[in-house]
Amino acid sequence: MSAIKGLLYIAASVVVLYPLWGLIQPASYLTEIVEVYPFAGDANEAQVRVAAGLLLLSNTVMGLSLVSIAGFIARPTSIHLLKLSALLLITYPFLLTVVEVFSAKALSSHLEASAVTVEFSAMKLFYVIFGIGLLGVFKTISLNDVTKA
Repeated sequence: MSAIKGLLYIAASVVVLYPLWGLIQPASYLTEIVEVYPFAGDANEAQVRVAAGLLLLSNTVMGLSLVSIAGFIARPTSIHLLKLSALLLITYPFLLTVVEVFSAKALSSHLEASAVTVEFSAMKLFYVIFGIGLLGVFKTISLNDVTKA
């Protein structure tokens, strides 16, 4: 179990630290940004920093979810951590969608005619479904604890 916890902590760290690259070295992070936002090739460093800062917000939610799952694995009696992780996972794709819209707006502010699109994909839906699954596990554990008492 400690290997799983370790992997979750490492994944959470990487997910949260990744956007910091954009805050520290926006010029080199721009190549990453262009992969997601092809129109952002001429974005300046301030625009890249805004996008990276916004991504840091959504990635922190994902990182907290992973840390909560690892905490639950470490202390299975702390079922509130499971519920917290589930709620964070359910929230993540909606927050990510908002971050993507504002990032696109920030990165396209140097363009004259730009459009911002909202995308909600099956990949984002997976986080919601997985979060609902974790809520189901939480409820099952909660009900079992009540019936044992």
